[in-house]
Amino acid sequence: MTPRPSPGTGGCDFDPADHAEVPSSAVWTARAFPGVTVLTTMPVDLTDDRLGFRSTLPEATQAVGNTETVIHLAGTTLHVLALTPESNGGAVLLPFDRLFEIRIAAALQLWRAAMGQSAGYDPTILSPARRDRLILALRFLDGSGAGASRREMAPVLFRREAISARDWIGHDLQARMDRLARLANSMRQRNYRRLLLHPFRERI
Repeated sequence: MTPRPSPGTGGCDFDPADHAEVPSSAVWTARAFPGVTVLTTMPVDLTDDRLGFRSTLPEATQAVGNTETVIHLAGTTLHVLALTPESNGGAVLLPFDRLFEIRIAAALQLWRAAMGQSAGYDPTILSPARRDRLILALRFLDGSGAGASRREMAPVLFRREAISARDWIGHDLQARMDRLARLANSMRQRNYRRLLLHPFRERI
């Protein structure tokens, strides 16, 4: 029997748009995801009215509660968190930690958009190749949990013909499966929160 690939494995047909009570995209906390820009109130003694400007940001396309907002703008998604509903957005809170430059990049995206400029490249986005790799890793974990061997999983995951036990010895897919196993086990052992920290997960 020829194994059939199942691209949908690990996904679902659920469409949040069909359920008004479910947000149309995920909202992450600032603690979990450094792509969230945290707004606060500028101290009065640091305020210079001459440097103020009128924001050109559209009305929020998705708001969660009183302080969390997701803005979809020209193909860019901006995650914003106000410390309090009264935060005037006059300042941005940037934890001085290992992800500082990522937090700056996210804040710059918001600032550019507010100035009417292109928000630019999102430093937190997964490339299509990396996303496909992570999907394969999750499917590897599913297969392993169901008792499938690497030889059985390899043709399904990489869209090849079935491989006999004899042909598996020295097969080119062995090395690929070994690398996939390392990634999958790392995700399982070090928790899936690392997915949110791509491409800077090595800093934590």
